[in-house]
Amino acid sequence: MGRFSVDFQGIEELKREKEFLSSGKEGACYFLDSKTIIKLFHILRGNRKINFKGYKSDNIAFPIDIYYYDDTNLIEGYTMNYLKGMSLSKGFDSSLLIDDLKNAYNKIRMEIEKYPNIYMDDLVSVNILYDYNSNNFNIIDTSKWYKKKDAKLINISKLNAILIDKLLDILKNSYKEIINEDSKLNLLYQEYNNILMGFQYLEKVYNPELFLEFVDRLVKILNNREKKVETIGDLKPKVLKKP
Repeated sequence: MGRFSVDFQGIEELKREKEFLSSGKEGACYFLDSKTIIKLFHILRGNRKINFKGYKSDNIAFPIDIYYYDDTNLIEGYTMNYLKGMSLSKGFDSSLLIDDLKNAYNKIRMEIEKYPNIYMDDLVSVNILYDYNSNNFNIIDTSKWYKKKDAKLINISKLNAILIDKLLDILKNSYKEIINEDSKLNLLYQEYNNILMGFQYLEKVYNPELFLEFVDRLVKILNNREKKVETIGDLKPKVLKKP
């Protein structure tokens, strides 16, 4: 864990010699070894800061080493542990058991709660991975995170909203009918909408169980339609049937 200086030639050699992993809006990632990757920023910015260097987590890719350009204070990139999984931006695999999804949610929520005053900026679907081998969520791209009191209220609410959003994507247009026919599910849906509208009142309405309550109620409704719901694929509208 430390600070490293690297020049233009060193960066170009690294790009040529190391295996490319992925590229995004801010930078590109390369394997340093089988367990460690480095993110190199596309543009050097004088006001860029990276916090929480050296924090350890099995499911959150905290920064390890910071690379600065030559002898300046401009951050060229940083290293992190390589965490596996499929980005939530691609949705869930149809074979995923809903019980496994709920267990994975509980585990990542408990992990997030270990850092109550770290605001997880850029906690969006593309930066949340689901590892189907271990049935765990992993969180990447932590370079914009910063300290904020009671940030866990926002972080977990954002996670709840992202997961519910993915369920609604699976249900497609049929979700409106299902939500309107059940008052309890409708209330949970309103909580989800409140998160999307803003976080300023979260301390009054914060519900860490929102995703679990939503998926449990949804499964109960669909089971009452004589459809056994066990996997994500069972939520798809083509299998729904009214009682």
